Amino acid sequence: MSLDELKIALDDYMKASCLPAEECMMEYSRQHNPYLEFEEVQDDDSERIFLIPVSQSYLYLFRGQETIYHPCLPTLWRGEHSDIELFLERLRLVEFEHLIRQHPVVKHIFIPNHYFIDYEGLAQHYGLLTEVLDLTSDPDIALFFAMCPYDRQNDCYTYHNDGKKHTGILYMVAPFRNNRMFGSDALKKYLNDRIHPIGLQPFARPGAQRGFALHIDRNDKTAAVQYEFTFTCENSKAYYDKYEQGTALWTMDELTEHAWTIRTQKTFNKRILDETLSRFPIEKLKSRNRLKQALRSLHVTVSNTVPVSRFSEAEIQSICIKWDNGGSDRFIRSISKRTVFINEGDYIDEKGVLQKKLKKLPRRSISQIADIDMLRLVMHPDCPGGGKGVWL
Repeated sequence: MSLDELKIALDDYMKASCLPAEECMMEYSRQHNPYLEFEEVQDDDSERIFLIPVSQSYLYLFRGQETIYHPCLPTLWRGEHSDIELFLERLRLVEFEHLIRQHPVVKHIFIPNHYFIDYEGLAQHYGLLTEVLDLTSDPDIALFFAMCPYDRQNDCYTYHNDGKKHTGILYMVAPFRNNRMFGSDALKKYLNDRIHPIGLQPFARPGAQRGFALHIDRNDKTAAVQYEFTFTCENSKAYYDKYEQGTALWTMDELTEHAWTIRTQKTFNKRILDETLSRFPIEKLKSRNRLKQALRSLHVTVSNTVPVSRFSEAEIQSICIKWDNGGSDRFIRSISKRTVFINEGDYIDEKGVLQKKLKKLPRRSISQIADIDMLRLVMHPDCPGGGKGVWL
């Protein structure tokens, strides 16, 4: 199928799965706040709050690729890595997490307000090897990644200009199929298991990409619908320009250079080693001496004197200035809440009239989103035509 045919199929699906009055409500919200991009959503079992990209539906999330890979694996599982090589990547991930926790917006905004931070999802967005495959709630963003090649040497995206037709791949991944939704708590895991939102973060890249994370263990299988489509160089250039030569999605910020350094880092503080070992133990290397010997074979050194990655004082000052000069306002404007009421039972009022006892909640929960998308699935169970079911 062509790009145009694919987009028509996607548009038809979105219209068909739209619940009554839903489009009117979304249009009303857009008119009253054109900056609205994310919604606060409550985790059902904790104080954690997700900042989820606003979307009509989360029944399907999208992934764009230039070609088909069998199997389609996260970067950590590509190739044959030894246990100690995998452990080195875990060291880098923990180092990266320590850096992020020092960010002023993380320390003073995200953590106190219980906003969810997906450290491994962030690491994936900034080029570390992880167990995560990137997904997005916006099919156009997925199509950009399918049609605009990545220039690894210059860390940027380009477009096709050879005058030929090309082929791209779009995957649709359903949380209902791939999250482990069993038992009485099934709906609470709808967007809170293997697939969950990255969304708005202290760093621009995941939010700009309307990011979701698919966490895949070494032997996991993921069900998806695969669409293979053709496109022209003009299509590629149009999407390249639509997202400001890729810079609207592949933003460079204060984290970019640090992430590049951590990607190849081979010296670590002992604290990083201890934390990594407690979180990612290696059965074959239980002895600390054997572990250090194995790390030395990769030219990795561990010492109490090695500094843990930090932002410089100048970087922190720059971050705070940006936040004070418009950053905080943009952050607040981009977030919405949907007040909901739940029925806690019936009662008879003083006039003898049956009434409902309603409890007001400040925001929706994951399970409430799942309830609505379940209705959508019952109403329109078929995915857009032209695709085929595959296992990633």
